[in-house]
Amino acid sequence: MTSFKISSSDTNESWVKLDLSDNNSADWNKAIKIFKDRFETRFFRPITALVKHSDEKIKFYSGFTVLAIDCLLIETFNQFYHGIDDSDEMFRPNCKTFKDFFQRSNYFNKDFDTDEKISIFYQHIRCGLLHQGETKEDTIINLKKSQLISVIEVNGIKSIELNRGEFHKRVTDYFNDYIEKLKDKNQIQLRNKFKDKMDLITRNTKPKTKKIKC
Repeated sequence: MTSFKISSSDTNESWVKLDLSDNNSADWNKAIKIFKDRFETRFFRPITALVKHSDEKIKFYSGFTVLAIDCLLIETFNQFYHGIDDSDEMFRPNCKTFKDFFQRSNYFNKDFDTDEKISIFYQHIRCGLLHQGETKEDTIINLKKSQLISVIEVNGIKSIELNRGEFHKRVTDYFNDYIEKLKDKNQIQLRNKFKDKMDLITRNTKPKTKKIKC
């Protein structure tokens, strides 16, 4: 097995050595620590550095970057929840990934309460930012609105306004809540799915999906 970093202080070999066969094993604390460190150092701390940057232009115009990373995190966290390597294993088309996440999460389901909002978010923000580096139609990302999301209509076309500060806060809240749930040894299914995903990341097991050759 080729050794590679899975967090700032651990390699895939560190993960493979953990004994997670027993929910009472002390190694569960180590496993959760690895997961927490992986996402904090690779995603959450870099985002904090952007939104608290001393350069005002970087601080206030980092919304596209923050939301692009948040979309990446949502899809990844949903894979952890289901214990899958690729969203296509369960969700086709991929917009169903976001629908599943938004409707399941208590941090989002009260605001993303219609298929319309979820669809616009997916098309105008997720796909717009990740594929073209822009939001689509008249969708706006800002820090002005007090509410998380609102639907707007311009020339008969529906778009959304999204508070990116509040959105990222809720992604962070979901992450922290997920960690707390993993600490609960009675969360057997959640832990099993978590281990399945980490085993895939560390190459401790082979993915079920067929890889597309470029």
